[in-house]
Amino acid sequence: MPGTVAASAEANRATFADYMFARASWSLGVSFRCQVVWQFDEALPTEAVEQLRAGLSKGPLNRVIVRPRVLGARPTWARSTVPGDLVISEGAVARTDRQQWFQEQLATARLDVEHGPGWGLSMAATEEGGTLLSLVWLHAVADGMGELLAVRAALAGTDIGCLPVDEAGPPSLWDDVKDAFARLWTVLVGLAQVLVFLLIRARQAKPAPEQPRAARPPAPGESGVFQPTSTALQFHRDEWSQAATTRGGTENTLAVALGGQLARATGCVVGTGVVPVDLSVSERDLASGDARANLLASATVLTKPIDTSGADLSETRKATKLALAQLQDKDRKILESVLQIAYFAPTWLLRRMVAAAPPPPCVVSNIGVVPPDLLRIGGRTASTYIPRVEWFNVPEDAWRKLPPAMGAFFASTPEAVFIIVQHSSPASPLSPEELQEIVVAESARFGLKPTPVW
Repeated sequence: MPGTVAASAEANRATFADYMFARASWSLGVSFRCQVVWQFDEALPTEAVEQLRAGLSKGPLNRVIVRPRVLGARPTWARSTVPGDLVISEGAVARTDRQQWFQEQLATARLDVEHGPGWGLSMAATEEGGTLLSLVWLHAVADGMGELLAVRAALAGTDIGCLPVDEAGPPSLWDDVKDAFARLWTVLVGLAQVLVFLLIRARQAKPAPEQPRAARPPAPGESGVFQPTSTALQFHRDEWSQAATTRGGTENTLAVALGGQLARATGCVVGTGVVPVDLSVSERDLASGDARANLLASATVLTKPIDTSGADLSETRKATKLALAQLQDKDRKILESVLQIAYFAPTWLLRRMVAAAPPPPCVVSNIGVVPPDLLRIGGRTASTYIPRVEWFNVPEDAWRKLPPAMGAFFASTPEAVFIIVQHSSPASPLSPEELQEIVVAESARFGLKPTPVW
């Protein structure tokens, strides 16, 4: 963002999360794709979507990553010369085919973190006369709040630039050398402190979380690309808010508690005890226009089982506050510094690091209330707004080496709360109908009755 940071060669360095998402693409051949889907009950003018595409081409999604010239240095972001595609589907999409259409847009979007484009738009008419709109982008390019910043600017016709600091030049070879030494020093200091960290953690008494279910080894000859199961539902906003407040919680607390219940019900953990829920937390100051790609933290909330519809969310609320407070722990910062050894890791070591750290059994992401201007495109207001993320191009045999996992992604409008749940378990996959039934059943524990989006 021009004027917010000194225009130095370091201004457009990638964050550690940016680097890991990009490195997964160029070293492991997989990518983390994000998608936002809008549903409009009216026909959306093509010109309005073309204007959105033009605006996004000038904004933070339209960037590519440039590898450093020195091992250990951070990559740099540069403006992409390849804008995102706009794909307009022929024919009308039936209501029963909408989920498949959105999935196809996620899977077929032309994305490349190094050469561009890093995002793409697609739209289709519905049989009822409405419009489906999909925006897909690489997580390396932006997190959910980064996308929100980019889309709002594009819709408003505001040029906020493609990079954190557009006028900053590329780093020199000497800049990369200095950055590599800085990363190395950070790692060495962290390693020197890690023993103290482990001693402190050993003295902390915490409830033992349930262990994820063991993965089934791949059978001989198994191959292909695994597709997680997903389902989308919506709650009435007033009922969702009332369910949270009457039970001593907040809307975010309710999302965390429901996520924990879904992890148990979908077989992502063994038993019915405490379940660790990884809650995505944005560290972005939207008001300042911070255009860095990924500014996310993950808070691990230890959730207890909810047995009745008169559920008390006060314990989950306390656990969430504790997890958020621990994001600032000095010990956590030490571990984060040690993880920067990945900047120096060859591909074979990176693969082992990934294999040694399987995904958590449950991830919850709640972007909260969607700004009204993000719902209105071409004079039409969207009736549905759903965000989600998904690993792309992961071989099935690789999935089978991981324990079952699920993610729940929430977004709210003045009238509704939308949730899309994804379940990954090649060994014991659920059908979309089975997953939907589980979401409905677990929501009933909180007195909620969600309805399918499509």
